[in-house]
Amino acid sequence: KQLYALPERHYVKVCGFMKIAGVWAFSHNGAEIPGGNVVFQTEYTIPRDPNLTKQGAFRAAMEFLLISAKLAVMLPLLLVAHLSPLFNLFAETGYIPRFVTFLMGRTGSLKTSMALVLYRLFAEQPASPEASFKDTETAIEIAVGQGHGKVVLLDDYRPPVTAADGKNNLAKLESVIRAAGDRVAKSRSNPELGKAKEFPPTSCVVVTGEDLGGTQSSQLRMLILSISKGDIDGKKLKRYQDNPLLLTTHMFYFLKWAGENGDAIITFIRDNFEAERNFYAGSLREGRVIDTAATLMLTAQILHAYGTAIGAMDAGSSVQLLADWRYAILQACIDSEGTSKAQNPVCMYLQALFDMIDRKEIEIASDIKSYEASKHLGYRSGDDLWLWGKQ
Repeated sequence: KQLYALPERHYVKVCGFMKIAGVWAFSHNGAEIPGGNVVFQTEYTIPRDPNLTKQGAFRAAMEFLLISAKLAVMLPLLLVAHLSPLFNLFAETGYIPRFVTFLMGRTGSLKTSMALVLYRLFAEQPASPEASFKDTETAIEIAVGQGHGKVVLLDDYRPPVTAADGKNNLAKLESVIRAAGDRVAKSRSNPELGKAKEFPPTSCVVVTGEDLGGTQSSQLRMLILSISKGDIDGKKLKRYQDNPLLLTTHMFYFLKWAGENGDAIITFIRDNFEAERNFYAGSLREGRVIDTAATLMLTAQILHAYGTAIGAMDAGSSVQLLADWRYAILQACIDSEGTSKAQNPVCMYLQALFDMIDRKEIEIASDIKSYEASKHLGYRSGDDLWLWGKQ
């Protein structure tokens, strides 16, 4: 009798947007839902500065764009920071974000330093990337699968030292693209020889690297953003490194507002995605890239709706700024599409050759002693392949 008299109470263990007791909320330990019957036990909190207003935090977040003159690079990066927590709201509409952001730049370009500042949503996140290409493929898979609303930063894709090292890193990158770009988790069996439950990613993935990898098909599943040494103003970046609460305070208030307007945001995405897709289809050719552009533009409009709702910007300036942002997104996607299609023909030929070797469509002898001209295209010698071109 006492049990039936107890009030209903929900315990939430995972971060991310979800509908709890009929109300949308971004789950974290500082979240609040009217009624007091929800307990958040996620082990994650979004830190905020109590002396910083919603309006001040919003403006500080927008000023992050000023640390570089490359708006076509900075804007997509900022929008991905907002898109990742909104991932589940987009998923509710069926328009699931299906791209990996690849930030390419040489050592010293401050790409990782900038990404760490921008994508550190929770106080409990380490001051280092969630994963790197030095990790095993399984460790990377776990990091991507446990994003739960936060951006997963995968660091340090670099030119290979050896052929084996390059092949290993490429396999890891392709695995991430398959998981995040196609939202497909690796299938496994359970102890009863049935199929175990899969856990596809529920957040965005950002990869930093010195060099670009993957096939053309894989690269079209990435938003490729290039940055050079000197493009980022280190002094302006230091403002956010020294005051991380500038961005997290903004995200705290933004996600609270998004939860209160969750159903309206879902309706907005569902009603406007096709129109945005049609707009970008006029300038872009690849469907994946078009979807990426439409997703980023809708995220921009949601962000502006929040800015006007809290009085941080007026409707007139929002309209003009959104027009500028629309074409910055278009430029970013045009550049990305062009980069993916500008792969060296020799590299494309060699990649196709290696794929045929892996599929056993071409036979390569293990060494020169076992080479037979009528059977093999060539032979291996350490990490090198010696090929007979007349075949």
